Amino acid sequence: MDISFITNEPLLSSYFTIINTTKKTCELKSNASYHYWRITATHEANLHFFILEHKYTDKKKYHYQTEAASLLDTVLYIVDHDEYIIKRPVCLFDELLKKYK
Repeated sequence: MDISFITNEPLLSSYFTIINTTKKTCELKSNASYHYWRITATHEANLHFFILEHKYTDKKKYHYQTEAASLLDTVLYIVDHDEYIIKRPVCLFDELLKKYK
């Protein structure tokens, strides 16, 4: 999976630790919440979308979280989830929306 959006975006480059990438998947660890995420690129009936799975620690199993139309939507979902979990006063979600609106 092409994750250059995540690795090349200054707002995100230190936000995630990349665990593993394959042609269709990317496993990430959030450096904000320490939660783990697996993003799977899916093609079905001429539609391209991403399935997002989540787990709380490396010892747990992934569970289905949501689907998104783009990698940006997937990242926004993760960031929003993290900010809810850690209740940060400075919101990276808003910064990303401003930049990519």
